[in-house]
Amino acid sequence: RTLSRIVMAEQGRRPSIRTFQPGEVLMTQGEPARSMDLLLDGMVEVQVDGEVVAECGPGSVLGERAFVEGGTRTSTVTARTLVKAVQADPSSFTADELAELRTLHLREYDRD
Repeated sequence: RTLSRIVMAEQGRRPSIRTFQPGEVLMTQGEPARSMDLLLDGMVEVQVDGEVVAECGPGSVLGERAFVEGGTRTSTVTARTLVKAVQADPSSFTADELAELRTLHLREYDRD
């Protein structure tokens, strides 16, 4: 919740809400990362090397891992339903906050 508040109050301005249709890609594995997203509404599917590794819903912060691990997208995120998301500037977060977010996400090498 704290991280969501940071995104929504970023630099004291009203956030720009983006809408994605089902099937539309929010982020693509291998591309340079320039921002993160806070998922406000809808469901997304997270794929690594074409394999679904997670689904995320409202309140999820997406794309933080790229900023912790070198600046390249590590997964492809696709809208499963109509999605509303706010783009966030990763510089609004501390390194510890980004690392904490990263530990909350299902990792492809964490599966049994």
